[in-house]
Amino acid sequence: MIAKNIDVKLNVRTIYIGLVHEYAYEGPCCFGEGDALEKEFDQMVSRETYEIFKQDVFSHVPAGINMMDPIYLEATDEWVNSEKIYETMSAEIDKIDLFVFNKS
Repeated sequence: MIAKNIDVKLNVRTIYIGLVHEYAYEGPCCFGEGDALEKEFDQMVSRETYEIFKQDVFSHVPAGINMMDPIYLEATDEWVNSEKIYETMSAEIDKIDLFVFNKS
């Protein structure tokens, strides 16, 4: 039986990738002084902006959308991602219709 469009529920997964600098230095995307240059500060800011991202996305979800559990990941300024990141993103991929990523 062919489903009607109105009866189809899209499965959407949000993925937030926070950039965490491994070392304290100033550069084009990392500026400040003292603790603001530390890895822990980047992690804290990424977690805070992740919560804002989730609230923003989930507050604009129309009817007919099934929002799957969001995923939080961290990438480093080494720009080489571990295989674990890709495994995490592709979990349940057969059930996901659309990914929504953050823009950093």
